[in-house]
Amino acid sequence: MGETSPRFLVEERGTRRDLGAFVVSACFDRTGRVAAFALGDGTLRLTDPAVPEGWRAVAAHDGAVLALAADAVPGGFVSGGDDGRACRVRADG
Repeated sequence: MGETSPRFLVEERGTRRDLGAFVVSACFDRTGRVAAFALGDGTLRLTDPAVPEGWRAVAAHDGAVLALAADAVPGGFVSGGDDGRACRVRADG
């Protein structure tokens, strides 16, 4: 058998993006259509994987985002931050 590159899945089936801060958490909304990434700089980055150029940034917290989950209502997310706040964000930003 031949050697498989350690980046095989990304190179063959995926994509990469530099978000400019550490990713603390990631999840999809309840519909499975929007992915959210919680970053150490206090922002959430939202994207529809079917539209790779359509990334949106949401300034959610002063300080790092510490937790991220899909909202119970489809089409949104809930985050908790270093600032002691909980934020509810719609999937469209």
